[in-house]
Amino acid sequence: MILVTGSTGTVGSEVVKQLQEKGAEFRVAVSSLTKAKMANAQGLQAAVLNYTDPQSFEYALKGIERLFLLSPPGATEMEAGLIAAAKKVDVRHIVKLSVIGADTGASIFGREHGAMEKVIKDSGVAYTFLRPNGFMQNYLSNFGATIKEQGAFYLAQGDSKYSVVDVKDIAAVAVKALTQAGHEGKAYVITGPEALSNAQIAEKLSKAIGKPVKYVAISDDQMRSAMQEQGAPQVMIDSLIDLMHFYVSGKGAVLSGDVEKVIKRPPTSFDDFAKQNAEAFQ
Repeated sequence: MILVTGSTGTVGSEVVKQLQEKGAEFRVAVSSLTKAKMANAQGLQAAVLNYTDPQSFEYALKGIERLFLLSPPGATEMEAGLIAAAKKVDVRHIVKLSVIGADTGASIFGREHGAMEKVIKDSGVAYTFLRPNGFMQNYLSNFGATIKEQGAFYLAQGDSKYSVVDVKDIAAVAVKALTQAGHEGKAYVITGPEALSNAQIAEKLSKAIGKPVKYVAISDDQMRSAMQEQGAPQVMIDSLIDLMHFYVSGKGAVLSGDVEKVIKRPPTSFDDFAKQNAEAFQ
């Protein structure tokens, strides 16, 4: 039995979908009884797991052998509590969604996830760490509206390149690790097949949707102000600005063969992603 945390998010929902397609036995962790009832109505087995309520951990983990661990930013202390609870109930394998650079601590996100990777290692529970680069789906969720309305998107990323990856590929690696032996003790760097600048991504989007899309490089202060106007939490603002610095330094341009090694096919290209989602950008 597998427990999927973060089951309604961008990555977690895709893990759920692919586990369903595989016919795997799993339970989804959700944050409220209302969400549990919604999941049950969709034919999913659900348990309430609230990071602010450690008493919910043992119930959600009952009978669980493998844990897909996905935690919100800034929740490292609470994540450590869930790891301890997993060890207590004899969970055999934790597959953690980490982040690129977690092994070097070169960003706020990297340091947070790196600390939790260490907690898992120290627990003695078998593990697999997934360290993905930025998500292609962020261009839909974060910039879809401005691409539609203005034919543009804005980031404080300069002209740096990074190996953006399709969330479906991240989930495919996760499902392999959750359902097959041989991934224990591994850390997979999950990237797309090429390192792209945002100007190149804009060109690919333009071609896919048949209208001009441009990337506008903005300053840290401009990005910070825009996020504050949107009501983003300060911890998220600081972490994302820091992530931009990580990319500008060139550390996000790494290419890895781990996706193909695990799922036996090349990672999805941004061209294919843009074609598959062209309607959503138009």
